[in-house]
Amino acid sequence: RSKDLEALVSAEVNASSESQVVNAPWWIHVVGADWRHPNGPDTSVDDKLDHPVTQVSFKDAQSFCRWSRRGGRLPTEEEWEYAARGGKHQRRYPW
Repeated sequence: RSKDLEALVSAEVNASSESQVVNAPWWIHVVGADWRHPNGPDTSVDDKLDHPVTQVSFKDAQSFCRWSRRGGRLPTEEEWEYAARGGKHQRRYPW
């Protein structure tokens, strides 16, 4: 396992983690990790409230959209691509 990766989670979580994702050695399965506890059950988002959210499932994202406003939804692939390009048409990259 990567020492950089191990530095992100506590010694206790490192010791309890037994699996790595095949073809993704930078990712380990951490039981209890979720958006409120991004690096395991002994962590918090309290000092990361100005960071992008992590550990969000598709279902979580859909639920947030419905909660945030009536009729809320995730963008379609086409809408996402348009936004990712900064509203530019026919451009491979936004820059």
